[in-house]
Amino acid sequence: MLRIAILDDERHALELFESVTESFEDVSLCGLFDDADDLLAYLEVNSLDIIFLDIEMPGKSGMQLAEELSGICPEISIVFVTAYSEYAVEAFELSVFDYILKPVSAERLRKTLNRIGKGKQTIAFTPKRLTIQCFQRFECKIAEKVFPLNHLMKAKELLAFLVSRKGAETSWEQITEALWPDMNCEKAHNNLYITTYRLRKWLSENNLSQIFESSRNSYRIVPSEFSCDLFDLENAMKEGDKRRISVLYQGEFLEEDGYEWAYPIQAEWARKLNLLAGQE
Repeated sequence: MLRIAILDDERHALELFESVTESFEDVSLCGLFDDADDLLAYLEVNSLDIIFLDIEMPGKSGMQLAEELSGICPEISIVFVTAYSEYAVEAFELSVFDYILKPVSAERLRKTLNRIGKGKQTIAFTPKRLTIQCFQRFECKIAEKVFPLNHLMKAKELLAFLVSRKGAETSWEQITEALWPDMNCEKAHNNLYITTYRLRKWLSENNLSQIFESSRNSYRIVPSEFSCDLFDLENAMKEGDKRRISVLYQGEFLEEDGYEWAYPIQAEWARKLNLLAGQE
């Protein structure tokens, strides 16, 4: 089922689009928007496969919004729906998926949906199994290939912090207090917005978007979508599997990364391991 939405400042265009899509059983029309900010707010807490954009609108144009969306949600296919054919060349320079002239017909829309649907099926293979290492150093690996993140230092730290939270929803206040403890609230919040964008982009480029979720006020990682030595070590501790613990514990928690917020976690693991050693 393709999740789609349309943004157009003309009410009759939205109504026509809605009527055309009613007969498509493989489509879920998730929103009819006449304001770009409403669409962006929707995307903060919901996912879409395709967005249909009018080009000429008051305020932010469809071209501007398409460029913004390509950075925020690169996995979404953008299709322009407009009455003006002269925008076609510029549209495809923005790497939009398709360009439909108004009025939209069911036949033309079906052609676009079929093309996008086939593309989605092609990439809908079993997601890569990501392994995240937290002890000694923070690394993201697939089949022992390390995916570098050192060029995105704060995005790396944000991901590490969320992994340390083990899937718990985490507010932006908790994150900014940990990552930018000495910065004023407004600047820290802005830094978080930029860092989240960079993390999303990196995850999308590496087909790893499924491990990260966010809503308007909270962020979390999805532990079921990857393997992690932190989770494995906790399970080994619960089971008292000392051999497994010795294999997994390759150094202190994020030892080489030097994150201040990680120091209490390091201390707690040292306490647990000392207690275990005292039982021998």
